[in-house]
Amino acid sequence: MALSLNNIVNVDMVFSPKAAQTRGFGILCILGDTKNVITAGEGYRTYTSSDDVATDFGDDAPETLAAMAYFSQSPKPQTLIIAEPWDSTTDTAISTRVSKLFADYGRNFYGFITATSATVSDDEILKIAQIVESSADSHIYGITLTDLTCANSVYTDESTDLPSKLKRGQFTRTIVFASEYDANDSAYRLNKYLVASALGRMFSVNFSGSMTTITLKFKQAPSLQPTNLTQSQDTNLSARNVNKYAIYSNDTYIIQEGVMSSGMWADERHGSDWLQDLIQTTVYNVLYQSKTKIPQTDDGVARLMAAVANAIDQAVINGFVAPGVWNSDPFGDLESGAYLEKGYYLYAPSVNDQLQNEREARKSPVIQAGIKLAGAIHSVPIIVNINR
Repeated sequence: MALSLNNIVNVDMVFSPKAAQTRGFGILCILGDTKNVITAGEGYRTYTSSDDVATDFGDDAPETLAAMAYFSQSPKPQTLIIAEPWDSTTDTAISTRVSKLFADYGRNFYGFITATSATVSDDEILKIAQIVESSADSHIYGITLTDLTCANSVYTDESTDLPSKLKRGQFTRTIVFASEYDANDSAYRLNKYLVASALGRMFSVNFSGSMTTITLKFKQAPSLQPTNLTQSQDTNLSARNVNKYAIYSNDTYIIQEGVMSSGMWADERHGSDWLQDLIQTTVYNVLYQSKTKIPQTDDGVARLMAAVANAIDQAVINGFVAPGVWNSDPFGDLESGAYLEKGYYLYAPSVNDQLQNEREARKSPVIQAGIKLAGAIHSVPIIVNINR
């Protein structure tokens, strides 16, 4: 019997563990109240077209209409999920159902709306907004108002309508749209779900591409009817940070302004949530996939900073971050007024300056990043000087 080569050359093949995956930031979750479709304990179903939703729920179900508004966008979003329904005939509040949904499956989706035959009260909407705002996983909650009464009154700090309360509550994860609706006109039947259309356009963004990020303003809502607003109504809604699908005098229809209830730009909310998750997952994978330990040295911290830089580089590539002037507070070697040539700056103090208790706890020094958002142009002042 021949001797084994292992006696001389012993080769072990060691595979790295598969990297942890980032979350999906292009998936909408719809919570409806249609019974006898999604069974108890099923959790949710995944859909890639409104036809499939209609097959399960019927052509006129609220879930189907919301899915039609969502999938009618161009470019088309890829996926939505419909959750196990809320039983609107019981005494259980819909906010209680939402709380359990987020606890059980919150990491599996990003956007959230309700599409129910029963009316959801303002108090319940506010409770849902509070759940979304405090959730461990980042989400966006979408609301469509079909009662435009608030458009006829000037906003004040005493205004008691729902969007005014959401504005004063500084909800950064709730987005509100106002839309005309006529239950007797089939042309308007999707207007109740204008927010689903808007989120569908947002969720079609591929953050892994080049120059793919967008602003929500100027986009269309295919298959929906625009709302004909007076200048006063538009101003009153905008003062409450309410978005709309508006008609302009040049026969164009656009979504505007693209803001969350707090006034934060919706694309900045979406992009920053994506970037936070990418940085977190990228740094985790450096620790998780390393064959040997990441030493608690300046070289070890440099490896972690390189991972952060790789994540932010993708934000530069997709157009979310861009070179510009840093106008915020200084830190590290970064001074206010400095130009960020790469669009960002990274800093971490030396491990030699760590407190002993932090070193013994094996903590990294704090890594700080300053990034400059690319922003977007929404209006253009032009001066034409004429000389005879």
